[in-house]
Amino acid sequence: MNNVTAKDIQVKTIRTDANPHNQNRVRKSWVLACDEASATRLQSLPQEIKFMLYGVIDTDVSDKWIELMRNHYNDSLAAGAKPVIDRDGSERLEDDYCVNSDDHLVQAGSIIAAQLPEYIESLPEAIRKQMAVVA
Repeated sequence: MNNVTAKDIQVKTIRTDANPHNQNRVRKSWVLACDEASATRLQSLPQEIKFMLYGVIDTDVSDKWIELMRNHYNDSLAAGAKPVIDRDGSERLEDDYCVNSDDHLVQAGSIIAAQLPEYIESLPEAIRKQMAVVA
């Protein structure tokens, strides 16, 4: 497994960075952490199936990311953090408890990437037969 940092998942172009529905960082978070055998097997699939599976994995990473951020928020409140109102009117944790949410995304991507070998094995045989054989 690769050592991925928040810097690794940042978008490199303004066009993709400006997209409010940007999934690039979510996708990068698990693709960069994916083991070589799983990556090879997924990449060998026909495009339609591959994109469908990538979408499912992206959703799993997004769900895990939200879970990790909620856990951090709740753990911080339990540890004594106070919510404050930001300049834009939104509520956030006080500065001492704020973290870079991309660090949570990297963690979420790594967790899901570590589960990919068993996820691949749980796929229907008809899909697995289309994958490259990895020794």
